[in-house]
Formats: sequence, C-alpha cells, structure tokens
Amino acid sequence: MASTQFSSLAAPLLSVHDLLAVPQLFILDEPQPPILSATTLPSLPTMDMEHLIMTETADSELEKLHSTCKDWGFFQALVFF
Repeated sequence: MASTQFSSLAAPLLSVHDLLAVPQLFILDEPQPPILSATTLPSLPTMDMEHLIMTETADSELEKLHSTCKDWGFFQALVFF
C-alpha cells in the first residue's frame, strides 16, 4: 500500500500522466542556505594505531577505540611507519 505521508493536494499532481513541467508547488523560489556549515560539523575521530601497540598507552587507547566504535561506528586510522 502506498504511503499516506503526502498531502491530498500532492497526490493528484503526481498521478497526472501528461505532466510536461514540474508543478509550482514543488519549486523553491530561492535556494535555501545549508543548515550546517563546516564550522559546526563534528570532526572525524582518529586513532593512532601505533599507540595501540605501545605498552604504556595500550590500555587507554583500547578504551578510546572501544568508545569511538560504540559512539561513532567508524574512525580514521593513522598509521605511520
């Protein structure tokens, strides 16, 4: 069954077979500014893989890795050789 989230006005417009142009109802007069700017976006979490193998930082880095995976689901791995 089709979704009923569209207004009753939109449904007849979308069902017209010989529609040659987009109905004015669906056209924005002015472009909308983005809601988020680069300054409000959170930064991507990073993990320095070298810290995971260093004995003095391994415990805290494993805790950080667990927290990052739980909260974000992904991270950027930094590997320096």
